[in-house]
Amino acid sequence: MDQGKRKVLTTKQKVKRGRGQASYTPRDRNLDKGLAEEENIQRVGRTIHVWPNSLLHILEFDSSYMRDNTDRFDLLPPQNSDDHRVVDYSMSWKKIGEAREIDPYSSDRSNGIDYRFWNTFQSDFYATAILSKSKGKISKMQYIDFGDLESRNDHQFATAIKTCDRFEMTDIMSFRYDWNREILAQFHATYFWNREMDELHWMTDGRHYRIDFVTFCRILGFGHIHRGYERIHNERRLEPMEVSFMWEDQNLAVPDWSRTKLKSFYYIMNNLFRITLNPKDNATDLNGYITNVLSRFPSSEKFNVPRFIWVELAYAMDDGRRSLPYAPYLMFMIERVTGMWFPKDCEHTVYKIKKTHGGLGGLGSVTQHTDSG
Repeated sequence: MDQGKRKVLTTKQKVKRGRGQASYTPRDRNLDKGLAEEENIQRVGRTIHVWPNSLLHILEFDSSYMRDNTDRFDLLPPQNSDDHRVVDYSMSWKKIGEAREIDPYSSDRSNGIDYRFWNTFQSDFYATAILSKSKGKISKMQYIDFGDLESRNDHQFATAIKTCDRFEMTDIMSFRYDWNREILAQFHATYFWNREMDELHWMTDGRHYRIDFVTFCRILGFGHIHRGYERIHNERRLEPMEVSFMWEDQNLAVPDWSRTKLKSFYYIMNNLFRITLNPKDNATDLNGYITNVLSRFPSSEKFNVPRFIWVELAYAMDDGRRSLPYAPYLMFMIERVTGMWFPKDCEHTVYKIKKTHGGLGGLGSVTQHTDSG
């Protein structure tokens, strides 16, 4: 584990006699080398390496290297000493998408920028897109109590539980983990996806970290078999009329494709999925790839859940109007990589689904659907 500890070099200094102010020459010739090594680590990013045979349950990991960080982490405006013009990214997607395409960590760190950030874009994004909300921009996230669902003795809930088990989503959907707004705001502002290396980069408390996709999977409890499942985002987005079997009254002259008209089973699965693995700012819409996901339930081909999270995160990061998704999963990941437990100021609460469907009817004839692509 690369703990990323700073080298502290103590050197005796020899006074060099001469006219005017005394000058000092370090005796330790390794000083420059040590500083260069630290600078290189900061540029490349600290990381953690997960052994291939490590346990695959999200909460089963070796925490012997972890330590408590008792500092305060609050949302605060950037303290920059330079005089650059601040760019407003709060309602932007094009400018942010273009900025996220550039690897900030391949260039020298900007001078005069708050220590939490690498360059002016990150500082400006934090100041305008994140601090525009008093409590930061984090999507609503809750966890599922499958025991509660099972205790209701409802056929539709029982089918949903079996489906989550079959698609290997139960552990992560029931995973509970509180988070810190400022730590996640720093991640939000400093995020970069290196597509060539398939790595995520970010900064926490002034230090640059990274994680590759394989390690990300194992931290969240997914192994190589799961990574071999199909990738949802490689598919064409399905329109509701193409998977109309999921809705009630699909034969109406003007079909209602809203989520409240989904058949009971799909209504439940959509609610469970959107509060955990597909959080959106507008939870009432069936947007993005959710129809592709739902159409696979309950018995079609499995899909790569961590890759779904990985790509959906990238979509959200490229749009200043969107909030940061996956708060509990990202907080857990950040702590595993940094080796530090941070104080938490946001509680991850349980999701209480109140009814089995928005419309009428139950599961419907889903067995007729066999091709999810």
